[in-house]
Amino acid sequence: MVVTRNRGNPSNMPETDLGKRDDNSVDEYEPESSDEEFGSNNKRKKGKAKAAPKAKRQKVKADSQSMTEPTPEPVTPKAKKARGSRRKKDLSKLLDKMPVDILFEIFGHLSPKDLLNLSRTNKMFEELISGTRATSIWMEARKPYRVPEPPQFYSEWQWARLLFETRCEHCNTKNVDHVDWFIRKRLCSNCRSEYLTGERDKKKFKVVFNGYEKDAFQYLPHTNSRPYSQHTRDPNYDTRVMYWEPDVHVIVKEYRQLRAQATTSEGEEKKFEAWKKQRLEYVKECMDWWKQHSKDMYDEYKEKKKRRFEGIVTRFLDLNEGYTRADVEHAARIHCGNALEGTDNITTRVWNTLRPKFEPDVKWAKAGREHKESAQAVSGNP
Repeated sequence: MVVTRNRGNPSNMPETDLGKRDDNSVDEYEPESSDEEFGSNNKRKKGKAKAAPKAKRQKVKADSQSMTEPTPEPVTPKAKKARGSRRKKDLSKLLDKMPVDILFEIFGHLSPKDLLNLSRTNKMFEELISGTRATSIWMEARKPYRVPEPPQFYSEWQWARLLFETRCEHCNTKNVDHVDWFIRKRLCSNCRSEYLTGERDKKKFKVVFNGYEKDAFQYLPHTNSRPYSQHTRDPNYDTRVMYWEPDVHVIVKEYRQLRAQATTSEGEEKKFEAWKKQRLEYVKECMDWWKQHSKDMYDEYKEKKKRRFEGIVTRFLDLNEGYTRADVEHAARIHCGNALEGTDNITTRVWNTLRPKFEPDVKWAKAGREHKESAQAVSGNP
């Protein structure tokens, strides 16, 4: 006999208390069974009985008032401390407590470029590095670069900024190589074209320097170098005189103030005369220094070419190919001196690049020399 579920109307089922079981009803979770599952001996056949599919759990919506938990108050996260700024403060405090002698010992191992970058770190470093006590540090730092001594009116720090900075002094453009030694400024081409003005620029000169005393311009250094353009071309550029506009405004203002004060007392008049004398000396010193520096640069250029040639001669003689110094000199004249341009340190790498270009002419000079010597030997003429 097959036991079946009561599939009648659910409303006809007897009501039971919650948690109790009705004995007359069939548990809906009991597996169904039949006589077919038993053999003749009323034993259950081997095999797994199929289980009824499990009922899915129903999600019960709880009462919002009874089930709602108190919402925790929002916790504002603490602001993270900037580690970098704290480290900088700790480092600055440490450096403030260090003796100056120890700091100078550390600075002595830095290059001029590093010293300039360090001077921009904070005000303490700027005052320390730009002061007169750091003069010996700058002198040692620039020795490996074989740069000239600073002019009369320049400190070591100002001189290092002019030599080793690579930014335009006016607009801060990077990678500016040009230095105008007449006015002692590192300027980009745009600023030189815009702010270098002379009397030959008639319209601009009258507008920019309107009402300025001509006598004041003699106290300013001047230059003749400016990028070529259609509007600024000048066939006699070597004789033109141009001034840096920002300097003109500053010097003329100072000139007018001192001139006005000179009428008030004898002491102010002497002060004005001393200022004019100092400015004239500065202008003359700029021109004289440039002339001497140009001569020194040319002498150094000739010495460098001479050292390079001696290195090339040594390399050819070490080959033991029968070359002579006269052969190398003859080849150098054929090259019009182009082979002598470059570094004076003839390393193996430089030699491997130079030899294939230079040796054919040396061989040609050697062949001509040997032919001449053999002809003289045959003719008997010395």
